[in-house]
Amino acid sequence: WPVTARLYLPQGWGEDRQRRQKAHVPESVGFETKGGIALNLVDRARQAEVPFSVVVADAGYGDQPVLLDGLTTRGTAYVVGVSRTTHFRFKEWVDNDSGDPAPPPYQGKGRPPKSPSLEERVPGREGQEIIAGLPAEAWQLVAWRQGNRGPMVKEFARARVYRTGLRGKHIPVVGWLLAERPLTNPEDLNQRKYYFAWQLEHLTLDELIGLAHVRWVIERFYQDAKG
Repeated sequence: WPVTARLYLPQGWGEDRQRRQKAHVPESVGFETKGGIALNLVDRARQAEVPFSVVVADAGYGDQPVLLDGLTTRGTAYVVGVSRTTHFRFKEWVDNDSGDPAPPPYQGKGRPPKSPSLEERVPGREGQEIIAGLPAEAWQLVAWRQGNRGPMVKEFARARVYRTGLRGKHIPVVGWLLAERPLTNPEDLNQRKYYFAWQLEHLTLDELIGLAHVRWVIERFYQDAKG
């Protein structure tokens, strides 16, 4: 059962005075992103001394920088779903970067040339592209729990990556990019799922997968609550 919760007010509702009045929405309540609400709930849980060690969320939250930035600032480990087009930088590419080269000689006209930045030297790539570049042996068969019809089994692969911000900005936050694919038709990109995990380097692949799939408990609660 949830220890805390907040109602999400869609932006369209928050800006519609007539609708707000009809629904008796207090003046003090305004629009806030789901990521901002989630971060507030994490803070409330911590203030109430609710014991927890990892935050787990789906891609609806994992693709919101405000949540990931906030959790990182608080030093709170997390495993979040991300869309396949979310950009990262493969850690190996960054580690092998030679650093800022000397800028080209100035010719005395216009602005002096600048050295290419890390963002230019090591462009971010979509998560699905990074995973596609891994060798075949990177994929491992893992059963993470027992389901109603037998073991839950899929193939998983992971890579060490850095987060990438807006317009390709490099974010010095490194973690695991985790991918899963079904056993049947594994090449179907639409059937793959992706996750990003931070501060969980000590976990085995099996343990990381187990955390990534903890959300089924939340889905079960929603079903029970709806009757």
